[in-house]
Formats: sequence, C-alpha cells, structure tokens
Amino acid sequence: MGALDQPPARLSGQLAQVCGAFSCAMALLSLAGRLGGWQFLAGLGTHYGPIAPSSALGAAVLGAGLLVRARWPVSQPGRRFAASMAVLACGLAGLHFGAYPDSFDSYLRRLAAQAPEFLRDILVGRMSAIAAATLLVAAAALLALLFRPAGRAAPILATGVTAVGFVALLGYAYGTPLLYGGTRIRTALPLAAVLSVLGVGLAAASDPGAWPLRLVLGPSVRARLVRVFLPAVLAVVVGSGWLVTALLPYFKANPTLGVSLAAVLSLTFGGATVTVLARNIGGELDRAERELRRVNRALLAVRDCTHALAHADSEPELLREVCRIAVERGGYRMAWVGYAEHDEAKTVRPVAQAGCEEGYLESIGLTWAETGRGSGPTGLVIRTGQPFLAREIVKEPSLIYWRANVLQRGHASALTLPLVADGKTYGALSIYSDESNAFDAEEMSLLTELANDLAFGIDVLRTRGERRRADEAIRKYETIFQLAGWGMIIADPDTHVITHANLAFARMHGYAVEEVIGMNLADTFAPESLAELPAGIRQVYAKGRHTYESVRLRKDGSRFPCRADVTAVTDATGGILFYAATLEDITERKRAEEKLRASEERFRRTFQHSAAGMVLVSPDSRFLQVNDSFRKMLGYTESELLERSFQDVTLPEDRPVGGELTRRVLSGEMEMFQIEKRYLHKDGSVVWGLVSSTLIRDTQNRPLHFVSQIQDITERKRAEEHVRLLNEDLQRYAGELEQRVAERTAELASAKERAESADRMKSAFLASMSHELRTPLNSIIGFTGIVLQGLVGPLTAEQTKQLAFVKGSALHLLALINDVLDISKIEAGQVEMVRAPFDLGEAIRRAAQTVAPLAGKKQLRLAVQVAPEVGRIDSDRRRVEQILLNLLNNAIKFTDRGQVRVECNLGDGVIVTRVTDTGIGIQPDDLGKLFQPFRQLDGGTARLYEGTGLGLAICKRLVEQLGGTISVESEWSAGSTFQFTLPAGPERRP
Repeated sequence: MGALDQPPARLSGQLAQVCGAFSCAMALLSLAGRLGGWQFLAGLGTHYGPIAPSSALGAAVLGAGLLVRARWPVSQPGRRFAASMAVLACGLAGLHFGAYPDSFDSYLRRLAAQAPEFLRDILVGRMSAIAAATLLVAAAALLALLFRPAGRAAPILATGVTAVGFVALLGYAYGTPLLYGGTRIRTALPLAAVLSVLGVGLAAASDPGAWPLRLVLGPSVRARLVRVFLPAVLAVVVGSGWLVTALLPYFKANPTLGVSLAAVLSLTFGGATVTVLARNIGGELDRAERELRRVNRALLAVRDCTHALAHADSEPELLREVCRIAVERGGYRMAWVGYAEHDEAKTVRPVAQAGCEEGYLESIGLTWAETGRGSGPTGLVIRTGQPFLAREIVKEPSLIYWRANVLQRGHASALTLPLVADGKTYGALSIYSDESNAFDAEEMSLLTELANDLAFGIDVLRTRGERRRADEAIRKYETIFQLAGWGMIIADPDTHVITHANLAFARMHGYAVEEVIGMNLADTFAPESLAELPAGIRQVYAKGRHTYESVRLRKDGSRFPCRADVTAVTDATGGILFYAATLEDITERKRAEEKLRASEERFRRTFQHSAAGMVLVSPDSRFLQVNDSFRKMLGYTESELLERSFQDVTLPEDRPVGGELTRRVLSGEMEMFQIEKRYLHKDGSVVWGLVSSTLIRDTQNRPLHFVSQIQDITERKRAEEHVRLLNEDLQRYAGELEQRVAERTAELASAKERAESADRMKSAFLASMSHELRTPLNSIIGFTGIVLQGLVGPLTAEQTKQLAFVKGSALHLLALINDVLDISKIEAGQVEMVRAPFDLGEAIRRAAQTVAPLAGKKQLRLAVQVAPEVGRIDSDRRRVEQILLNLLNNAIKFTDRGQVRVECNLGDGVIVTRVTDTGIGIQPDDLGKLFQPFRQLDGGTARLYEGTGLGLAICKRLVEQLGGTISVESEWSAGSTFQFTLPAGPERRP
C-alpha cells in the first residue's frame, strides 16, 4: 500500500507529525541563526529579513506541541504537554500583540541602547503584529484540537493560519511587500513557511476527513487527478503574476495590484477547473474503486477467518485470530468481540480485541442493560439480536458516552453484528473503520456471514469441548469403576442380572470378572439373607436408594458380611435404566465391633465394681456416669449426681484449684492431674478425696470426657489432723519445757547424744535395709513389665492401662525409697566416693540426653553449653551425674514454658556448673529452706508437684563430700539458677 493510499486518518496523523516536526525544526534553526548572527539562517537568505526571536520561539513551541499531539493522540501525558505548549505560545504572542503601543517600542529601543553590541539587534527584533495575531490563532487551534476534537473551530482556525502563511509566501515569490506586510509589520520568510506548514498540520490533525485534505491526499482517483494537476496550477499562479506585470502597461506601473489580481484569478479558475475535472472524471471511478476495495477487503477477511475457523483448537484463540485478521487483512481500524454476562449489572465482557490498546475496552463501562450506557450498539445488538450500523460516528446519538474516545482513535463508522446460538444472542462482533459510510450493503452482507460463521465455529468448538470432556469423564469413571477398592456392579432392573462388575467385586466373591457378568444377584446371597432381597428391591423402587447389610456367598461356599448401597438410575421420564450398587466387605468391622462391645462390657464391669470411686465427667464438669463406690462416698443416688456437676459437690474453697487444673488439661498443657480436694457429703459433712483425672479425646483431638478416679482419704486426713493437734499441744507446753531445759541441761545433753546415736543407728539401719526394700519393688516392676509386654498372654486395653498405672506407681515409690535411702546413707557416713578421672562435659551431655524426653513432653528447649577448657576431672562420676540429674529434673518439673539451660565453665581453681530455668521461681523467704531434708516449698492440701523434698538435700551433701559448694539464685515467677562447684585440681588452676 502506497503512502498516499493509506486510510485518511492514518495519513493525516502522519502528515500532522511531519508538519509539527518541520515547523519546530525550522523555527529553532532560524532562532539559532538570529542568536548566532547568521543572517542566512535567520532569514533563509541574505537579502530577506531575519525572523524575530520571539516569533521563532512561539513557532517552535507550537510545532513541538503539534508533534506530540499527533504522535500520541490518546496519551494523557502527551495531551498535557501539548496543552502547556499551546498556553505558552498564547502567552508569548498575547504579550506582544497586546503591548504594541509606541511606549513599548520605545522601551525596547532604550533597553537595546544599554545592551552589548551583539544583543541590540535581537532586543529590537520583536514579533510583528501579524505574527502575534497568527500565532495566537494557531495556539487557539491547538487548544481546540485538544479539548473539542469533534468541533469545527480547529479546522477553521487552522485554515486561517495556512492562508496567512501562504499569502506571505506569495508576496515573497512575487516580490510584493504588500502581501507579506511591507517593511514595518513584515512577516519574515522563515515565519511564513513555518505558518503555512503549521496550519496544514493543525488541519490534518483536527479533521482527517476534511475535504481539502481528502481532495489532495486521499487514495481516490479524484485525489490522484488533483495531485497530477496541482503543480500546473501552482505554476500558472506564479507565472501569471509575472506575465501580467510584464505585458500590461497599467499593471507594469502597479505591479503589486497586477500580481495580486493575477494570483487570485489564476488560483480561483485553476482550482475550480481542476476540481471540476477531478470530480467529473474520477467520481464514478472513485465509487467503483471504493466499493471494489471494500468488497475485496471484506472477502479477504472472510476467507482468512474461514481458514482460522477450520483450524482453531480453542475458543479464545479463534476470537483473537478473527479480530487480528479483520484489522491486519481487512484494513479495519479496530475489531473486538464481547460476551454478555448475566450478572446484576449485565456487563459486556471483552474476550478478544485488535487495533486498540490493552485495557481500553474494559475501562469504558460496556453493558447490555436497558440504561443509558446500555443504549450503545453492543448493548442494543445483544438485546435485539439485530445488526447495528453507525455510518457516521460523529452524528450517531447512541455513541454519546464513547464518542470522544472513539474519535480520538480515528474511528469514523462502525458495524456491530450479533453472535447467536440456539436462537439466543450471547455476544457481539464490533468492527470499526476510519472512513465514514464505510460499510455498504454487500460488505455488510459479507461481514454478517462472517459473524454467523464465527458463531457457528464457537458452537462447534464448545460442542467439541463438551464431547471431549464427556469422553474424558467416561474414561475417568470407567477407571474409577474398575480400580475402586470397594465392589461395584450394575444390574438389570427386570432380570436382576449383573451386566457390569469391577475387579474388587469379583475378588470379594472369589470369581473372575468374566464369571460374574451374567450372574443373577440372588446367586451371591447366602440362604439366610436371600429372603430379604425382594424387600430391598421394593425399597429401591420406592425411594430410589437403599442401604442394607447382608450375608454373601463366595464361590467356595464361605460366607462373609457385606454392606451394600443400591441406587436406581433413571431416565428423563423416571423409568429405571439400571441398578448401581456399591458393596463393602465388613468382616473386619464386625470383628472390631464385637471386640469393642466386649471391651465396653469389661470397662463397664470394672467401672461399676471398682473399690475406688470412678466417674465420667464432661468438659464442662457435668457428671456423665458414676459408679457405686462414688455414690456411697458422697451419699447421693445416681440420678441426683447426674443432675449435678463436679463443682457442685466440691467444697467452695477447693473449686478454683480444680477448675484451673481442668483448664490446663483442656488446653493441652497437661495430660492428666492428681490432686487432693474436699467434697461435700449429702449430709453436709466433708469427705477428703485423692483425685486422678485423665482427659479422653476423639480422633479429631476434640475433648470427649474426663475419666476420674477418687480414693476416699478422709481417715488419713483425720490422722494427719490428730497429729497436727498433738503438735499444737506440744507447742503449748513448750514454755514449760524451756524452763525444765535450764534445770536439766546435763540430762538433755546426754539425751541429745543418745538421740544422735539413735539417728545414726536409724540411718545405718535404713542404709542396711536398701536391698530388702528395693528387691520387692524391683520384682513388682519387672513382673509388671513382663505382663505388659504380653509374654504371659494378651491383655485388653483396659488391663494394659491399669497395669501401666501399677508400674508407674511402683517406679515412683522406688524413686522415693532411693531418695530416703540415699539421705540415710549420707547421714550415716556410709557413702563412699569412688574418685577417678572422667570427662565432665560428656557427663553433662549424657545427663541432658536422659531428661530430654521430659523436656520435649512439656515443649521446653533444653540447651547445653560446656566451655572448651572444661575437660577431664578427678571425681566420682556417678555422684556428679546424680547431682546433675536431680537439678535438671527439678528445673523441668517447675518450668511450664521457656527453656532449661546447663552451663559449665572453669573458674578460679574450681569448675562451675549452672542449671538455669524459666520456671516459677522461689520466694525470697523460702531460699533458706531449700537444702533441708523433707522440706517442700509447695506443701499443702492442693500441692501440684510430687516429691519427697530430699533431692536438693542429697545434692548439697554429695557436693560437699566431693569438696565443692552449692548455691541458688532465684526471682519469683521469673526462674531460678542452681550453681555447684567442684575442685579443678592443681594442674587445672589458671
């Protein structure tokens, strides 16, 4: 396609860009010549007057604004730049045009007289009145072009600018000063050229279809004839002036009048002659060629789109290709396809587009609702299903909401065609042209056929896609049917013959798949379940689905329980096509149910006949089940307890502690708890109980209920109360004893010696009884472990649980006995220290590994840091590890969150080991009691932590026997640090 055969909008845009660039470059070149003193550049020759700097600057600014506007017509930054250039040119020209009195001229001359030599000519060379007025008009045309693109102001103003520049050029061509302003207000030759080109560019940018441009630059035969005759007309215009002044005496004496008259007459008659010839000769050819071009364009688009339809694999790909072909092959300005959405706003969703920037269609708010914005071509076509033709967009009222956007993109006419499937319009194809009246009947018929083919192609692709998805679904369900882990069959509803069966069903019954096909359903039932088959079939007929359990028969005659889920598959009329059944072998489930029933029965019997009170309590403390022992303990009947909660029968003073422990178990901080608390008997008396409670959770870790065992310890508490009263009596008589002590000092000294001897004998006795006390407990622990391992036969879950409690209690008792025996041996002086070299760092890490499971169970971080200089020491390794384990166990027991840290460093002649925790800490008043035997700081009726109170006393005595010291630092609620030292040895002293 030749340069002049392009669409008018595209050609006019290119022409506007060229004119803007030429105007800007010409003005800047002349301004450079004026500023540099180069007369040839400033005046386009040495015998022409130079352009004024202000005129050159104004022309350059307008040329730059026109160039940017033509290059980026819809860019907001480009439009803002062009507008600022037009405003700047307006201000510059208006300043000169409005300040033309003689006082301003005198001011410039005085200013020039004071300026350096090279500035005088520049300061005096101001913009002429004609130049100022013309630049004002040009700036106004550019502003009108920016803010009223469809108006008539811009082309009219641009024509005026062109006329001023062209007349001035004729004056220079004829040598007639009158035409270019004489000597006082002369329009310089460079400015005349710039104004002529600038006016043409503004006209081209303002109205691509304006008849002067279309007549000269269009692709029609008429425009081609004009372009052929135009040089001859211009030659006649120029030559006639010279000829008139040379031949006619009157005009020879008045050359200006002769040249002007000759130019006007020759231009008028020459232009009219050329126009008439072009119209008469090229009119019919233009129409024929235009119609042929349009039809060919449409045929090319239809042909390529048909090819795309035949080879498209997906709907989006087809739509994009059709739009691309319409723009690239059909030569249309823009094409897009929109689908009607059935949302609340009835949005039109663009699905494919070509010839416009990305996101443009989504930004203009398209809809097919019966609203103002839904009255456009697309909305109207979707609602009515009829094509819509806008022959001239500028005059089309339905495009009022989008006219500015459409005209900015050079669209002159539009055709919107419906996309119809099954008699319903689901979308529209819109095609835009840059020519008015672009779509004639034949072209519209071809494009309508294209839209119908496109709709058919979309329907074919969708049908093909649905068929493909259906085939994939069939293959998927066949695969699922055959590979399913449960038995599946399809049976005839009349004959009950199996028509389809999967491998799982065949294996379940001991057959091959081929053997099952054709069998009657009755052949797979055991005789005792066969009688239930007719009733099951009637249930399927009545409800469409039936689930039941039955006994099935295998090929070898064996039986197995089976659960079946049968569904009737019906057609559109409700008639049953076939039965589909899913079957599951529930042999293992039946066995598990039987075991569960037996286990529940054993639990029930154990629960009811336990000597200790046992209850099941809900998470909100309501009694769910109670046994006879608990009812007798409190004097209530079962129904009375089930109407109450655990808190209702608890003494009010003990409720907060129990509630807090329950909360911690529910939150996961603890798995179980044990507590001594007081209950209220039905008769009002107080009953002491030792409660051991464990939370039972379901498979999703949700709490179900607490299992609590309550031992009546009222008698023990009464004995303890009796001892307390005796102690009070002793304290009451303390005063008397003090008086008697003074009198019997010698006797008491002897008694003290006897008591200490007896204490040593007691400690020696306990130490010697170590074997006798430990051996029975070790036997209990050992034989309990053998039973738990199943070496003497299988155990039930409840038996395993109860024996685990027995073993745990025995281990706890053994630990208590060990502590008592250890302190007794130490006090009796029977502990011998076996000193030998060993690696202290390895011993610390070994102790940490031993207690790591306890720390992990409470989600505590256990850290060990041993300094490199700590190595082998000469001490009793077993006793050092015993000290470490006691301190680590204490730290973990009293720490619920945070960490436990072990640090070991070499000090001043000693090795310092610290065990630090972030636990509950120690009250300052209790620090002095820590290392005393049988003293626990949390002792009381609701003690949370178990133990004998001997661990720290044992640690203190062992450390002192090893030649070291032990101390503690603690802050209440912030943690504690226990530190002990051991001799480093003379070779390790720093």
